[in-house]
Amino acid sequence: MKWGFWRTPGNTALKSSGHIDFDMELIEITGETEAGKLRVLLEEIAKIDTAVFGESRWGREAFYENIHNPYDHLIAAVEASEDGTEVSGYALLRVLQDAEVIMIAVKSSMRRQGTGWKLAKRLIELAASDGAESIFLEVRESNIPAIGMYEKLGFTVFGRRKGYYNSPREDALIMRYIC
Repeated sequence: MKWGFWRTPGNTALKSSGHIDFDMELIEITGETEAGKLRVLLEEIAKIDTAVFGESRWGREAFYENIHNPYDHLIAAVEASEDGTEVSGYALLRVLQDAEVIMIAVKSSMRRQGTGWKLAKRLIELAASDGAESIFLEVRESNIPAIGMYEKLGFTVFGRRKGYYNSPREDALIMRYIC
């Protein structure tokens, strides 16, 4: 996918690992998002959703409903690359009195590069600006990288949901962040 308007000259830096690091833009997708851009973003998010969550995926139609819900924030992490731009991850937050991180998902090829961190930080900012007192999330107890990231962001383990996840069956840790 190519959207030249997201690409800026000189936005690359060579890492010591030899990988090229590109700028990332976090975009909130709403019902006001231009139709062509919206269609492509939701298609890319749905692909990541299927790859990451499989049978438990949310689905394109559900994301479409989320962007029309005034309590939900859908954020896409968009990377500029030499081939154009691509969605590298997304996050969904619901804010009422408290906020709930519905999901954060990052393409497997883009993990451990800061995408999840940037998305989570943005969700914290949105929850605080919307007046949430706390932010809650569930995470597989075996997802050690995500748990570590959330702890570094200031989340603490608040509880456990037995057998919460399927495929495979697994407990969820409930984590909380105080805004």
